[in-house]
Amino acid sequence: VREVWGVEPVPAAAAETATKLDRVFAGLFMPEAGLPAAYFDAVFFNDVLEHVPDPGAALQLTRTLLAPGGVVVASIPNIRHFPTLWEIVVKGDWRYAECGILDRTHISFFTRQSIARLFAEAGFTLDTLEGINPNANGTAKKWRAFQLLNALTFGKIRDMKFLQFAVVARASIAGSHKK
Repeated sequence: VREVWGVEPVPAAAAETATKLDRVFAGLFMPEAGLPAAYFDAVFFNDVLEHVPDPGAALQLTRTLLAPGGVVVASIPNIRHFPTLWEIVVKGDWRYAECGILDRTHISFFTRQSIARLFAEAGFTLDTLEGINPNANGTAKKWRAFQLLNALTFGKIRDMKFLQFAVVARASIAGSHKK
């Protein structure tokens, strides 16, 4: 039997989501939500972890919810995305937006390295951590500058071409003592 559950903090969105999923909890993703332990084959955080007050705590809670062999699947915006840094470093501007990397509702910002650390510290082993949506949101001039800088740094900034990172992770045996 396949079930799809959701957790949605906005009541109106939870009501709408409830018409599409098998079960929806209206509220925050916290232990108080009462989700069943060791029940889920997969937990998805698609553009979610940057919005929660403590992403590490959310992942630690997720460990308790995953069935043996279960995985976390996530997409996480890349603050190191070249067009974003171009605006900050070259133009000296940080402008929040309604959506995207600088979404005004983002509480946390991540790079490839900080994503790996977040999952490791929460007791997960990464199966996949790869850039997705390359070259989005940038002019040809910016991308020529990126290609030159990437060549001059021997590829050390290649992850800056990705708007987001995709993650697939599973609870690590070494991290099984964490709660």
